Amino acid sequence: MKNQDKYEKMYQELLKQQQEIHNRNQVHIQNGIKYIIFIPLVFLALAFFTESGKVIFLTLWIASMFLLSAYLIYIEYLDFQIQERIAKISENSDMETETLIGGKLDDFEENILDILKEWEESLPPRKKIEDMIKMRHLSENDKQKKGEQP
Repeated sequence: MKNQDKYEKMYQELLKQQQEIHNRNQVHIQNGIKYIIFIPLVFLALAFFTESGKVIFLTLWIASMFLLSAYLIYIEYLDFQIQERIAKISENSDMETETLIGGKLDDFEENILDILKEWEESLPPRKKIEDMIKMRHLSENDKQKKGEQP
């Protein structure tokens, strides 16, 4: 009985550690999705807004997409392997593996939409941007009028 309690305690600790790793991996995946949206956009913006080095920024954009995708696949693979080992140790082949970003496509879409909403909320309000553009156009028009008048 004493050995069985000892093994049960070890098994429970193993399950606890596996759940902690799984929770951390979920955070890594969410951050990775944020990065896969943000970092390539930065490189793409740099490619369009700079005069030189467009090929370099486009190459960095493509490389960042591949690297971030590989990172996400690696995290998912590690999490899957840990869950498979736990199932093997517990001799429970019917144990269902838990996905990192939700079991259904709808959950995934909701996660992406939440991330995009958070990102959009962090941006300045659209009205302010439009006002800044109007002010810039007005100042350019004023400069042109002053330049035309003798």
